[in-house]
This record gives sequence, C-alpha cells and structure tokens, in this order.
Amino acid sequence: MSKEIEKIIEKLSPLERKIIPFLNLSLEKIGEKSQLDKISLTRALTFLENKNILKLKKTTEKIIDLGTNGIYYKKTHLPERKLLLILDKNKSISLDEAKSESKLSDNEFKVSLGVLKSKAFIELKDNKIILIAGKEEITKKTLEEHLLEMLPIEQSKLQPEHLHALENLKKRKEIIEIKEKITTDFDLTEVGKQLA
Repeated sequence: MSKEIEKIIEKLSPLERKIIPFLNLSLEKIGEKSQLDKISLTRALTFLENKNILKLKKTTEKIIDLGTNGIYYKKTHLPERKLLLILDKNKSISLDEAKSESKLSDNEFKVSLGVLKSKAFIELKDNKIILIAGKEEITKKTLEEHLLEMLPIEQSKLQPEHLHALENLKKRKEIIEIKEKITTDFDLTEVGKQLA
C-alpha cells in the first residue's frame, strides 16, 4: 500500500470507514451493508468526494403523477367525457339541461365546453350544445385520458402527443402533479479504486 493511501486512511472519519469496504457495490447495497441511514450515507459519500476518492453524480427526473382531481377523474371520467356521454344520448341539448344532467361544477362545465369545442366535438348555438363529432371520435379515448391511465410516469418517457396532453392538463386544477426525483450515484477516482 502506498504512503499516500495510508495517509488518506488515517484521516478517514468513522462514517467513511464504514462505507469504504463496500465502494464497489451499488448505493443500495452500501446502505444495507454499512447499516447507515440515507442522510449518513450521503454525508459519508460527500466527505469521500471532498477527498477526491469518488465523484458524485446526481440526476433529477421529473415524475408526472395524479393530483387530487386526477385520482377522482381516473376513477370516474374527466368532466368533458361526462358531458360527451350525455351528448351521445341527445345530439342537441340546452346548456342548462346539460349542466344539471352532468352534475358538473360551474368550473368543470365551462372547462368541458372549452375542451370539447377545441377538439371540434361540439358547437354552441342558441343556448344549446350540438354534438358534431362522429361515433368513432366519441368512443375513442382522448390523449388526456390516455395520459391519466399511464401515470405515474417519468416525463422523459412521454411521447410528443402525450406532452401536448400534459400541457393541457397542467392548466387545469390539481389533475396532475409534477414531482422531482433525485437519484445519486458515484464513480470511483483512481485513488478510490486503490482504496476499495
């Protein structure tokens, strides 16, 4: 063992000494073998990085998950789907009837009308909602519905069309949540390899 390595070993803290024998394992295994909690393990790794024994790598991933309303809508249907189901039975219905039959809140009802109009499924005329979408369009799930079924998922794994649906759902209240997941990993330096 070189003098340099011996000097490093003499200066190691008890925390660092606990993890050194396991540096060629995964972080999870180091945690198990050294019986250190996550905070102590991270601290020990940071100390070792400061001594140029290893290089820490942190990656941040955005996780798209269901918000409070998202969980409810996944079980029941998005508001626009509820409205569509009513329109499927009556091709033309007054706004008031549609609102009371759908049991949607004022906000949900307005949003549903906006969404269905933007998808060119309905037309508003003389205080009535007129269905203009064909049977096939109505029965097909929207991209937003597909996205809700996929959650939770890493944002980087979404296809462009689902990213578009995500942008649409982000504008609405508590349908989706975006959480950040930080993953830590490390590479040993030459000194680290000799130590391990």
